[in-house]
Amino acid sequence: MRFLSLLFHSSSLLSKARTLSHKLPPLGISELVIPQYTEALKQYLPSQPPSETAAAAPPSIPFSAHAPLSDSQSPPITHLVAHSSLPVVSSSACRDVIDECEARATKMGGWTTARHANFATTDVPLAELPKALAWFKDSVLPDVAYPFMDGAFSPVLPPGAAKNLRVVDAFVVKYNATAVSVVT
Repeated sequence: MRFLSLLFHSSSLLSKARTLSHKLPPLGISELVIPQYTEALKQYLPSQPPSETAAAAPPSIPFSAHAPLSDSQSPPITHLVAHSSLPVVSSSACRDVIDECEARATKMGGWTTARHANFATTDVPLAELPKALAWFKDSVLPDVAYPFMDGAFSPVLPPGAAKNLRVVDAFVVKYNATAVSVVT
């Protein structure tokens, strides 16, 4: 949680990349017609709308780019995967989220392990963590995540587009560094 890693499967982001590459047809499907999708969006909206006099955008967060697309595009699209090079939230904030997760796990009989059919994780949905959810949607998204996306994905996002991005699912994942994992 101290480092921000983002992998996008966003129709608008991929559609922009495809339009620029001229190699793949644009997507013609919108998730906004699915009621569960639009309901999921609502839980991650900020508690209060951003003020017109909000502070200036924070300084750019340094990042490393991955998954190069192609050098032959004009303008070049360098990547769709990026991670911060420095911690983006404090250790104490991470500890608060972990403590809330562990308290929820104790109360509910453990962490969830069957939420994702294709990618098994041990996790807790952020929607089930009231304090962490409020912090995430009112601080992390507007102050860290969206500005990070504006900087890291400027080759495929129009300027300021990150303010229009929305979260559909967010969760805290628990990893066991000593467990053996095989990806097939």
